[in-house]
Amino acid sequence: MGEIHLGLTEKAHMREKPEGGKEVFLYMDEQPEVKDYDLRQSPRFWLSCYRSLYGDGATRIASPENPLVTPSAGALSFIYDETGKIGYVAMAQKDGGAPRDPGFRVPRNGFPQSEDDWYSMAHLWREAYEEGIFLTRSKELVLPQSGEGEGEIMRRAVFIQGKTPLRIRGTKRVPIEFLDGPDKLSIYRGEDHIKTVDGYVSWTPETGFNFIKPMVVEHPMEDLLLVDPETFPNGDLIGRDYCVIDLKHLQGKVFGDIIHETVHRLKEGSEFRSDVNVFERDDRFFTDKVPRSVLCSFEYDGQPVYPVDWMRESFDFLRRPDVEKALNGAFRFSGYERKLLERS
Repeated sequence: MGEIHLGLTEKAHMREKPEGGKEVFLYMDEQPEVKDYDLRQSPRFWLSCYRSLYGDGATRIASPENPLVTPSAGALSFIYDETGKIGYVAMAQKDGGAPRDPGFRVPRNGFPQSEDDWYSMAHLWREAYEEGIFLTRSKELVLPQSGEGEGEIMRRAVFIQGKTPLRIRGTKRVPIEFLDGPDKLSIYRGEDHIKTVDGYVSWTPETGFNFIKPMVVEHPMEDLLLVDPETFPNGDLIGRDYCVIDLKHLQGKVFGDIIHETVHRLKEGSEFRSDVNVFERDDRFFTDKVPRSVLCSFEYDGQPVYPVDWMRESFDFLRRPDVEKALNGAFRFSGYERKLLERS
């Protein structure tokens, strides 16, 4: 991840839309305070906002005591099945030693790197293209048919070839579409409206403030290989697994349930391979609220993939007696939801 450049605002509001979904209004000062780390709000402030939202249909989500940062942004990857319909979701999995949310499956998501990102939301598309490359089974590099993001993809492919024995053989252009969602984010500089984007809002104490779009790859999953180019702070390639889950199988599953998935693995132990190892396994479904905020609104066969509203799930989690007790002490959210599940 590159430089983090987050702007702070004390003025932001969220309301429920009559037709479903949520709308967020984010007002930035002409010269806002800037942070180079992800400042998190008080869980107790969030709980009070939740009650206002579901009691009155609207709430503030920032205050002088609890300023809100400009959102991280990105995409959750959805891929076609053999019938030409959206049938799979794909996420990179953090390793067990990760400092934050070890073992969790994560979307292609990252922070603003400049003030321009606050208003253009360019980091949404940049992170979507940078945080994972697709290859065909014959090792062609998948490029968007539109040409958008091609430079980022090519740079990541060159980087991976420089760090591993994997070799790419040509390119293949594939339609890649970013879908809108039920939520809206409207961004203002002062009182001037700059931009409105449609997608999926995620805002919790555990994961902060995020905005996501579904990234649909219109190519059969059976012909694809996935490689994650995420790096350690020193620039070395991590080599995380990419997990592909059938939406039909995932539907109705919740955090911690056993799921079946297909894993794409470039790294075995400490060594990188010249090929991507693809295998099946059963594992527990561990993600943070960001992908869940998409999956609970994304429908498969007319029903949400994830059965629980992400905000309600966060509210119920924060109201657990053991969590409320922990909030009074030195509390870290990283992996805490998983730890509580494994203890019970």
